[in-house]
Formats: sequence, structure tokens, C-alpha cells
Amino acid sequence: MLSPKFNDCFNLFARTLKRADSVTSYKRDCTLFSCVCGERDFLLLDSSDVETFARYLLDKVSSGQMKPRYASAVFARVRSVAVFFSSIDGLAYSNPFDGYHFPVADVSVTAASIPSNAEIDALMSAAREDAELYCILALILKCSLTSGECVALKKSDIVYSGADMIIAIKNLNKKRFIKVPGDVETLLNDYADAHPHEEDFLFANKNGEQLRIRTLQYRFKKAAAAAGFDNKYSLNDIRNTGIAYMLRCGASGKEVSTFLNVNERWISKYANSVEHMEIVSNDYTNLQVRRNV
Repeated sequence: MLSPKFNDCFNLFARTLKRADSVTSYKRDCTLFSCVCGERDFLLLDSSDVETFARYLLDKVSSGQMKPRYASAVFARVRSVAVFFSSIDGLAYSNPFDGYHFPVADVSVTAASIPSNAEIDALMSAAREDAELYCILALILKCSLTSGECVALKKSDIVYSGADMIIAIKNLNKKRFIKVPGDVETLLNDYADAHPHEEDFLFANKNGEQLRIRTLQYRFKKAAAAAGFDNKYSLNDIRNTGIAYMLRCGASGKEVSTFLNVNERWISKYANSVEHMEIVSNDYTNLQVRRNV
């Protein structure tokens, strides 16, 4: 349900759009969000409703009724409206999409998008001169963090449970806890010791502010070019690589999902890539990251 108050706010948002058909698309998708969540007022929907909406779109993708890119676009349009609403002065509205990363972009993972052992080694070697990038790549490769999760990572998100280093990743009103492998733990401790700063963000720019994803992507492309495969892989491909290698070398879907603290159903998207990967190692610890000294 789209209340009169929603319509008033949406009219303000519509003024920021250049095309009339864009206004129609945004309004249609907001209506869909409301309908999927029990015909409730858009302004009253919360983070649990965002989860419901995401599952609805993912089910449409899985059944072939919706293309992955279209589902991502629908989700992004509704999120954009919510972000705008949260910026309106005098409106008591909290963006329920904050911190949620729609996973549909990962639905199709092909073997061609998975770097070889030699390419990963070349990339990490090229990144060794940039300690911050080196740590981030290790987190993406070994802990399956997204680039957004890496730049948003705070010192307070890293805790110890007994002797184990744990990273707490916030996703909506929930958290997933990832046990950090020993080699990555060493890298993070070395980095924190060598780069002390008062800000809570682990990775900060020169001004002490949160590192921007765009900056991270630029530095990744620079290292990739030095490694000899400029524009061949993305940061998300590096993230997929660690998971695909674990599966290809014998770890079960349940073991990998438990290690990453994610739902096992997400692991199924790697089936095609794993089947066609050429792996010479029989142990995914082959991906151990060397200490950056």
C-alpha cells in the first residue's frame, strides 16, 4: 500500500529523475515491495521486510521468471527511494535497506571468471607494495568478504573467541561471524600495528575517513594490470575464487557454508564453475597468503 504520505515523499523523489518512464519504474517497484510484504504501507516496512522482498526476487530468479540483472535493478530502485526518504527533513523514517547487499549478482559463476593459482599468486605479489590492498585481498579471498564489507570493516568488528580471531559482519539486524584463518590473522595484526589511527574503520584513506569502494577498485585494477590481467577479473571474481577452490578441492558445501557462516543454498551457484575448473592442488590451503614483510 502506498499511503498519501508516501506519495508526497515520492513526488519529491520524482523531481530528481530526468525521465518519465523512470518515475513509472520506481513507483511500480515500490508498489511491488509493499505488495510482497502484505500490502503494508511502504513507510512502515522494516529490515525483515527487506529480507522477505529479497527472497521473493531470488525465488523469481531461481524459477526463471526473472533475470538476475532485472531483479538487482528492482531491488536497487526501491533501495534508492528508501535512501532518499531517509534524507527528508522532518520525516521520521529509517532506511531498512541500510547494510543489505543483494546477492543475486553472484547467481552465475563460471569457470572463466575464476583466476588460476598462478594468476592469484601474480596478483598478490603485485599487491605486496600496498599493505592495505594486500590485507583486503586476503580478506576477500580467504574470508569471502565483499568489497563493501571490507571498506566498512571496523576494528570493533574484530574480536577473539578463545584463541580464534572472529570477524562480525552485520547484515540487516543480524550478524554472521567468520573465523579468520591464521595467515590472515597475522596479516591483520601486522597491518594494525603498522598503521595505528584513532578512527574505528580498519581501512581508512589519507584523511582518516572510511576507504571508498571506488578507490579500492582503482588500486585493484592497478595491481591486476601489474599482474598481467588488466580488466579480466573483478574484486567479486576474487571473492568467488576462494569458495570455488575449496569446493573443487574436496570441501563439501556444508563445510564451506559453515566456515563462511552463510546459508548452504548460496553454495549451489558455484556448481558449474567448480565442475570445469582445472586444479592441480588437492588442498585448498594452497591458497595460504604469505606474510607481507
